[in-house]
Amino acid sequence: MFGRIGALEVSARGELLVYESQSTELRRYGSDGRFLGVIGRRGSGPGEYENVSGLTVLSDGRLVAQDFGNRRFNVYDSTYTLHVTWPIFTNAAELRPLYVHGGGGPYVYDWAINTARRAREDPGTSES
Repeated sequence: MFGRIGALEVSARGELLVYESQSTELRRYGSDGRFLGVIGRRGSGPGEYENVSGLTVLSDGRLVAQDFGNRRFNVYDSTYTLHVTWPIFTNAAELRPLYVHGGGGPYVYDWAINTARRAREDPGTSES
């Protein structure tokens, strides 16, 4: 059951990834709708989140969660284990959902400067 869906994405394996903002859970569902588990948990520690405002899956299967509450991006590997985190580069209130460009990393639309920009240059090697 859902109270309020805050973000949604489909993984490379066809899993439905849903951020349920009322319960503060990032849930996984199989392509058949079966509940598979929760990724991370609410909090401010590594891999935790407070308010996910965007999700995207990179071409290599990594999941990027834009955590508005902690002003950072969490990058999970293809098994949904935390890979790396990096801070949000601007006023988080000005960012809109994540998008992935063909062969590139995640982009966000920054309303403050009215442009789309890369979230990070290389999401695979950035440090926490």
